[in-house]
Amino acid sequence: MATSLPDANSPDISLVVATPAENLAQTHANSVEWRGALSLDAYLKREALLLTQDLTRDNGLKAWMLVHTPPGSSERRVLCGCESIRKRALVKSEKGENFYAAKGWKAMPSSHINLPAESSKTLTGLPETTPLKAADLAPLCTADETLLRSRLAKLSSPKTTVTLLPDSRTFDWHHAREDFIAKDLHSRVPEIKGAIVGTEPGKRAWCIWTKVWTNPNEKAGDTLHILRLVVEDAAYDNFAAAGSEVSESQVNGSGGRENVVQQISALLVAAQNEAKDWNMQHVELWNPTALALEAANAVLPETKVVAREKESICSLRWYGEGSGEDVDWVCSEKFGWC
Repeated sequence: MATSLPDANSPDISLVVATPAENLAQTHANSVEWRGALSLDAYLKREALLLTQDLTRDNGLKAWMLVHTPPGSSERRVLCGCESIRKRALVKSEKGENFYAAKGWKAMPSSHINLPAESSKTLTGLPETTPLKAADLAPLCTADETLLRSRLAKLSSPKTTVTLLPDSRTFDWHHAREDFIAKDLHSRVPEIKGAIVGTEPGKRAWCIWTKVWTNPNEKAGDTLHILRLVVEDAAYDNFAAAGSEVSESQVNGSGGRENVVQQISALLVAAQNEAKDWNMQHVELWNPTALALEAANAVLPETKVVAREKESICSLRWYGEGSGEDVDWVCSEKFGWC
């Protein structure tokens, strides 16, 4: 029997932290959309595992429910739910897209480039890459944060600039998710979590990735997602995404540009090889810079930036001074997704 919904302005509607029973029921309901290639049982086990990660434990993740409690009733009915994850962010201040915008969220630029899991051409002269294991990531995350803070401090912009910090606990969450699914579906766990070019601090470039397996009934193929791309060379000292006016300074910048392009190309090829080893179909990089796009075109000519409009929209609700229209979200890469 259909149950009518209460009026949206009803005083009997409230937002509350979910009880364990409500959260379990919501997880069951979400499984159709979110379990991908996992069985329901495996999906529930994965979600329980992810709640034990450093990023999410101790109320790092909270499940919220919008509930209706009729007058005189002690029982509440769940209308819908969501989750929040507490993440570290950095803010610098000099002073579906329509769905989120209509509810006070600003839809930020959400784009990506997509490469096949096997290089379409043979590149020569690229720098050598070294695989990254889980134990390698923590010091690189520390170096990344130091560099990110330094670059943001030097940024001159009339807008407030924000970014999520790509710390090791964020990558641990992604890799716990990846490892669980890989073991469940393929009976092996990925040892390689990324790739790096160079060994001398200040001259290195690296990327950290994860793998996402889709529901076999969906058209989208399995994808290796580059969670974070880091280039220490000053020629990469620009936050602007490919296609923006500011990003042209990356193309026309210092003499280190060609070196940076080669470094990124080498990392993309390493990602393709890892994706191929796992029989995946795609390699994806979110919000690429101009130099990242140039590197991708060196790997696969005519690679284009794809603007997302209906899924995985990076959206920001601003509670600081001024308007969300005056905020730039930089380094909006896949590591921020959850």
